[in-house]
Amino acid sequence: MPAHKLDQDVRAYAALAAALANGERLREVVLAEHGLDEESWERLDDAWQERLSAAADAPGDEVPALVAAFSEAFAEAGRGGAPGADPPASLECFARATRGLGRGADPAAALAATALTLAGYLRAQAYWTPRMIAKPELAARFRELLGEG
Repeated sequence: MPAHKLDQDVRAYAALAAALANGERLREVVLAEHGLDEESWERLDDAWQERLSAAADAPGDEVPALVAAFSEAFAEAGRGGAPGADPPASLECFARATRGLGRGADPAAALAATALTLAGYLRAQAYWTPRMIAKPELAARFRELLGEG
């Protein structure tokens, strides 16, 4: 897939992020298949993370469409689990990690404080986001855990 599609298509970006998080194949091979190297991936990833953070920070009670699209695509790529699957992390753990990441802390330190890896956080995000979209009471609980409720 051409890199320019990855710049514009959140679903393509999510699928690549899931493939990299999966760790089943060599990272450089997965990146090369998409016309990327580590440096270009980091630029692309940083840009998408900024977009996703801006969307998530937007006012409102609903999960932003961009964040939902990313989470759904990431889950479709095999990282979110089936509807009845056990969560990769509790909602409380996911909220603590999200709160830590949202404070502008060093991402590695914020995740380490919750014992989640980046891949674990992304799996938790892919697991919980569609469920929060489907169940407003779960989204309200998440906001409460973030200290927004």
